This record gives sequence, structure tokens and C-alpha cells, in this order.
Amino acid sequence: MALDDLKADLLLLARTGLASPLSVFEHGLGASEADPEGDPAAVWRATLEAFEIAQRLEAEWSELTDCDRLQQALELLERQGLVARTNWGMTVDDGIARAADVAAALDEARLGPVVGFCFCHQQDVWSALGSDGLYLAFGSFLDAPADHGEEIGRAV
Repeated sequence: MALDDLKADLLLLARTGLASPLSVFEHGLGASEADPEGDPAAVWRATLEAFEIAQRLEAEWSELTDCDRLQQALELLERQGLVARTNWGMTVDDGIARAADVAAALDEARLGPVVGFCFCHQQDVWSALGSDGLYLAFGSFLDAPADHGEEIGRAV
């Protein structure tokens, strides 16, 4: 991977606010392995630069960010009986499996009922950071999900 492409990738990861500099560096090392001239020191410098840029951008944020508003919306959905999370897994299948596990644990602990789920996964977060909008997965855990899925969609 060319250094400019690697820097863009590292900045995207740093901007998520979900990864540490070390985990971003490890990702950068993996991405640069295909480059015979890949230099771990250059990857580390690019990682630190990505976090510095992300911090400068964060300093320009308004008091209430899109992430804050998303978190508020997900908390409201949770109060309505949905498992609602951000950055859950890498794919929709990952997120549904995690939501089902949480729903089962909440039901077992008698903290339910959990009727459905709403989440975005890691690729959705990356897409949103690239200004492509945020995609949300949602659905029902009820036995007759067709009508209920539409109801959840309206709530989302």
C-alpha cells in the first residue's frame, strides 16, 4: 500500500475514536506488509500524525456531535426494548449474532423483554466518516417479525 493511501486509512481509523494508537499502528503494519519497502518506523510516524490530525479536527466539533445524537437515539431505542449499539462487528451478520447474544443474556437475567435490534457495524462507521451517510441494521426477535420489523423500522 502506498504511503499516502496508508495515511488516509490510518486517519480514518483514528477519527473513529474507537481504536488506540497501538491498534491503528498494528493495522498499518498489516496493510504495509505487501510493500517490500514498508518501514515500521514510517508506519508509526504516520499513525502518530493521524491521531494528531484527528485531535485537531475534534477540537473544532460543536458541543453536541452527530455521535452524541446517535448515542441518544440508541439509548431511546434501548428503552423501547431493542438492543441498540454502534460499531458492532465488521458485518451485519456479526452484529446480529452479538445482538442475539445480548438479547438472550438479558432475557435470562429477566431484564427484558428484548424485542429487536438496531446497530451499525464497523464498515458502516467507516462509511459515515467518509461522508457516505450512516447505515443502520435493524430487525425483530419476535416469532412473527414481518409486521414487527416494520414497526421497528418506524421507531428507528
